[in-house]
Amino acid sequence: MHARPSDEELVRAFRAGDDSAFDHLVERHMKPTYALAHRLTGNHLDADDLAQEAFIRAHRGLARFRGESRFSTWMARIVINLSRNPRRRHLPLAAAPEQTSAEDNADLQLVKDQQRQQVRRAVAGLPEKQRRTLLLRVFAELRYREIAEVMGTTTGTAKANVFHALRNLARRLEKP
Repeated sequence: MHARPSDEELVRAFRAGDDSAFDHLVERHMKPTYALAHRLTGNHLDADDLAQEAFIRAHRGLARFRGESRFSTWMARIVINLSRNPRRRHLPLAAAPEQTSAEDNADLQLVKDQQRQQVRRAVAGLPEKQRRTLLLRVFAELRYREIAEVMGTTTGTAKANVFHALRNLARRLEKP
């Protein structure tokens, strides 16, 4: 049984002329790339477009990818950069219905939905750098070093942005 090739091996294979290696990278990274795009745009159609555009950019630029970061970090940076385009300005974390289990009773589900809406609005109201940094940390599950790379800052700044985002989020959620 063959071990699954690493992202680095797939990048090398693609550069050596194996086009199918990029297909494997897309399969491996589509869900997290789409999830980040959805958190940034707030809706399925824009997230789908953003994720597809990010992979097109990655395909075009893979020959220039230096490999100084993980492929997933590089993809996150592409998504963030593309989302900064003024034609893509949408409220992030817009009210999107989430799947609920049949076991939840209606009252409890209503409270949960209201809480989710409140959190989404609070996150959407954060300053842009704090919001993006928080999304990369919480939803993309990037490390501070990777966030710093994606955002073009230092690790300390990434940590500070997450700290301030969480503090601002707590303040916003305390208000009635």
